[in-house]
Amino acid sequence: MGNCVPGGDHLHQILILGLSGSGKTTLLYKLKIPGWAEQDIAQKIPTPTKGYHYEEFNKRGMRFGMWDVPGADAMQALWPAFYRYIKVSAVIFVVSMVEMNPKKIRQAGEHIRILVHEDELREAAFCVLMNTFGRPMMPGAGQHSTVAFQSTLSLSQAPASLAVGQPVPTIEEMAAKLGLHNLPRSVQMRLKCFAMDVKKGDGDEEWPKALAWLQERIFAIQKQAQAAD
Repeated sequence: MGNCVPGGDHLHQILILGLSGSGKTTLLYKLKIPGWAEQDIAQKIPTPTKGYHYEEFNKRGMRFGMWDVPGADAMQALWPAFYRYIKVSAVIFVVSMVEMNPKKIRQAGEHIRILVHEDELREAAFCVLMNTFGRPMMPGAGQHSTVAFQSTLSLSQAPASLAVGQPVPTIEEMAAKLGLHNLPRSVQMRLKCFAMDVKKGDGDEEWPKALAWLQERIFAIQKQAQAAD
C-alpha cells in the first residue's frame, strides 16, 4: 500500500486481536452499529467466532478498516497471515478484565510481547483495550492488590472469572499482570492501555480517547518512517 497521508484518502488497516471471549466482535459491531443490542449481536454472530469480520469507518478525518480476527487457540496461529499480507497501521489487543485464570492472562501478555516485536508490526501503534464488561474499577488499588488472581494460586484453584459485582483491577494492575511494564521504552512509546466497556462502543467515554491516541500515534509513526526514508 502507499504512504499514509494525514487527512487524505488512505485507508489505514487496524487489527483487533485478543483471546477468545474478550469482546473483539462486540467492539467491532457496537462501533459500526451503535444501536445494535448486545443480545442481537449474540444471536447473529456465534460465540466463539469462527471467522474474521471486517468493517470500514471514517472517524476524526481518518479512514480505516478494522479486522476482527478470532482468538481461539486454533485460530491464533493464523494471526500472522493478516499482518504479513496487509499493511497494518495499528493493533487493538482486547483483554478481559474479569479474567482470573493466571494462565490466560500470561497467554495474553505473551501474545502482546510477541506482536510488538514482529517485523511487520514494528511501525504499528498498539492499543491494549481492557474490557471491563460493565464492572466498576477498583478505586485506589495498587499493582500488588489481591483483587485479581493471586500469583501463588495453582491453576486448579484459580476461578475462571471475577464474581458478579466484584470490581475489576486497575489499568496499572492489569498491565503489570500482562508484563507490559517490562517492554522496551521504544515499544512503550507506541503502546497505550485504555479500559472501557466494549458493549457501549462509541458510548463509552474512553473510546474517543483511544481513537484519538491511535490516530496521533499512527501519523507520528508514519512521519518518523518517512523521515528515515
